[in-house]
Amino acid sequence: MSKYDPALPRRKYMSTTLKSPRRCPECGGRLEADAQTYYIAVKGRTFEPEPYIVGPDGGHFCPQCPVIVLDTESFSDMARLAIEKAHPGASDMQFVVLGLIDLKQVPPEKSHLPFGDDNPLPTVAFLPPNTSGA
Repeated sequence: MSKYDPALPRRKYMSTTLKSPRRCPECGGRLEADAQTYYIAVKGRTFEPEPYIVGPDGGHFCPQCPVIVLDTESFSDMARLAIEKAHPGASDMQFVVLGLIDLKQVPPEKSHLPFGDDNPLPTVAFLPPNTSGA
């Protein structure tokens, strides 16, 4: 079971953009790993952006701030695995993490349905970046 509620919107940071990826970039507190499900989009030189659901590793949460630091290498590996079957040998792949998925919001009567028009994906988008200099 996840310790951090995926329904709580958070600001996203990628680990490669931080001086200390194990500390919160806003308060300096120690980050904690937590299993979650994520919504990503992957684009390659030979294909348009495609959405994927990935998880559970790669996210580190701040216990004090609404912050998540995503391990860039872990998400790159997940993106590569997601497209491997559909686009063998794809190169120059790029990805973006669009948000967390709150699977608890899927109604039990729709849990057997694929995500789509009749069963919307309960995505929790990230908050805008902190521009206060933190």
